[in-house]
Amino acid sequence: MSPGAAKDAAFRKAIEERVGILVVGERAIADYKLIKDEILSYSAGYVDDYRIVEQKKAGDSWRVTADVWISSSRITNRIFKAANERQELPGTRAAESFDSFIEQRRQADRLLGKLLAGFPQDALLIKFEGTQVEFDSERNALMTVSYNLTWNQNYLIALAEVAAQLEDGDGYGVNANGKLRINYQKPEDWLGTLDTFYFKDKILLKQLKGRFKRELVGIRLQIFNKDTIVFEECWLDSDWSRDGGVLNNSWSTVSLKGLDSLRRSVTYTFTQSERDKNLLRLARQIKFEIVSHQGCKNKSPR
Repeated sequence: MSPGAAKDAAFRKAIEERVGILVVGERAIADYKLIKDEILSYSAGYVDDYRIVEQKKAGDSWRVTADVWISSSRITNRIFKAANERQELPGTRAAESFDSFIEQRRQADRLLGKLLAGFPQDALLIKFEGTQVEFDSERNALMTVSYNLTWNQNYLIALAEVAAQLEDGDGYGVNANGKLRINYQKPEDWLGTLDTFYFKDKILLKQLKGRFKRELVGIRLQIFNKDTIVFEECWLDSDWSRDGGVLNNSWSTVSLKGLDSLRRSVTYTFTQSERDKNLLRLARQIKFEIVSHQGCKNKSPR
């Protein structure tokens, strides 16, 4: 409806043709499988420079034909250098290139944010491995509950696909401020895949480092008698390093070891009190659940 709107449409079309577009929907995010359901779109490119070839009005609409230069990595100095050779300022073109770059980065923030919001509750899987009851020297009953913690491979696959679109650093860490390493298994891959993604953008890297932390992983245990919860406890499972470090977060590298698993156990002491004996008597079923650290009321098992 205006020359500016037509020019912006030309920019979007040029970006799509040059580097393609990734479309992600709410349902895709929920299932951690990337499908074309137009909710959020992202393109790893922005307008570096352009030249208007033709601009004309047709009825109530405007049509713009333009030569558009698209960058798929970082802002170059080409338009600024050309302007300096003429002793001129790039003015409007530089501002529009900058606006295009910032919008591309905002889309990247939103896309990555949707995936990161699923950690830890959708990124990790927990499996009950059984219980064992023993009696100590004080005549207390000791119930040890064992469980296994693994990565959700669908989550890691989706994260790797998104990271491939978002990375803006050079390979092998050249001109990169940090990297994301993901070890995961695709359905067709028997041995597993190790991918490394390099990031120059410090804000994207800060999002990754801020989210993938061991201390954000909460584990909730509930004991049921039929449909009634008779005991509930939640704690932060932060000491992953003693199991080989399936999640390492250093100053420059976030490493997700998706093929490793964590074997854990927690022991509860039941005394000879009527309260404890009644609780032990009522215990029929057990349920484990991964929650965020905000979802934990009690911070450690008894």
